[in-house]
Amino acid sequence: MSTKAKFNHAYDFAFEVRSNRDDDEDYTLVDKNMWITVKGFSVRIHVTDEGVVVDIFEKGREDEGAITSTYAFDAECSGEDA
Repeated sequence: MSTKAKFNHAYDFAFEVRSNRDDDEDYTLVDKNMWITVKGFSVRIHVTDEGVVVDIFEKGREDEGAITSTYAFDAECSGEDA
């Protein structure tokens, strides 16, 4: 697996992760925001003081409205990291 860091926006940090593995891999978001490119989509994961928000955009059109969004509150998670 190779990892290369790059900036997508002035306040968000993104990583390019390439893997030759066929199975799922686990990653931990340690900062507040992250962009992930998946196929033709740009996915933004944003940590808030109440939980986490995930917005999905068409790649290259991140400045326009999100195609879809979802969120989860910390109170909904019983994990010790919440």
